[in-house]
Amino acid sequence: GNSIYALYSGNLLVYDTEDGSVTTPTKLDGLSEKHIALMQDCPAVQKTILVYNNGNIDLLHHDGTIENMPQYKNKYSGTSLNDLSVVGNNAYLATSEGIVHLNVAQAEFTGFYDLNTPINSAITLGDMLYAATSKGVYRCNMKENPLDFSTWSLDATIPARHLATLGDHLYINTEKNGVYILESSSTEPRQLIKATQTSYFADEMGILFFNATSYTSVPAQNPTQASAPVTLTSSTNSLGRTSNGTIWAAQGN
Repeated sequence: GNSIYALYSGNLLVYDTEDGSVTTPTKLDGLSEKHIALMQDCPAVQKTILVYNNGNIDLLHHDGTIENMPQYKNKYSGTSLNDLSVVGNNAYLATSEGIVHLNVAQAEFTGFYDLNTPINSAITLGDMLYAATSKGVYRCNMKENPLDFSTWSLDATIPARHLATLGDHLYINTEKNGVYILESSSTEPRQLIKATQTSYFADEMGILFFNATSYTSVPAQNPTQASAPVTLTSSTNSLGRTSNGTIWAAQGN
């Protein structure tokens, strides 16, 4: 659409690209809480997922209506909320206790998967669910029972911070050794980007891996190659990209 969503000190900012206005929705506008910890868009169902720092979850429809999902807050409040990934109609919330699986289309919780270790990030690729941990990357076939820890295997012993996918490939953003790619034709990940990356932004055009001073692009048309790093003019903590290819950088908390 014409709006860009951003977080500033836990508050939601909505920037209108047509008239340049900025609005800050609050509880008076229907949000359930303050202090948003994580946010991801789910374009398949035209909803943006807001995860608050107490575990409460809002689904902000692109038409402005809001659905609340308080169950996680009521049962698991107080855990560390580490990452939020969206694949199709599903979202995967990585926490210090495990993976929370949400069906965004139905506004339902599908499952909670405990791997006996804090989860930094989780995402699906085909039938496989991957989980990033400080021990490495775990994998489970979703056609089996991910509730059963014995169905999980530790595939890559690389301390992993974030996971992302593009086409048939899995990208592993490590804690200290850059980004690795697990290509669809391979069983062993290879290093794709050497520099340590803070986080990433993914859309239909590809993935932007970034840190405070630069970003590196992995284009959708050539997903096994990375561009040369692009230097950022000021310290940045988040990147985004609009449908016309314009890259936006956010500063501050």
